[in-house]
Amino acid sequence: MSATVSEEEDDLDVVDLLQWAVRSGVDAEDVALLIATECSRDRHHRRADQKVATAHGITTRTLYRRRNRTLTALRGMAPQYLAAVA
Repeated sequence: MSATVSEEEDDLDVVDLLQWAVRSGVDAEDVALLIATECSRDRHHRRADQKVATAHGITTRTLYRRRNRTLTALRGMAPQYLAAVA
């Protein structure tokens, strides 16, 4: 017998999480940059990161630095978010 998790149980409202993170102090522009990067990657655009960086007037190195900073902040806030929505 295998233990599987239904999609409903595993469902996470990412929009709510990101809005909560911004209200909790994560930089809104960095969250927007993260969303743009992930959307571009999801569409399998060639050189997705470079295109997003250029569109935002930054280098890819700056994009990666800001993306990592945002992901680190989100990971650090995850326990508080989960407690708030539980």
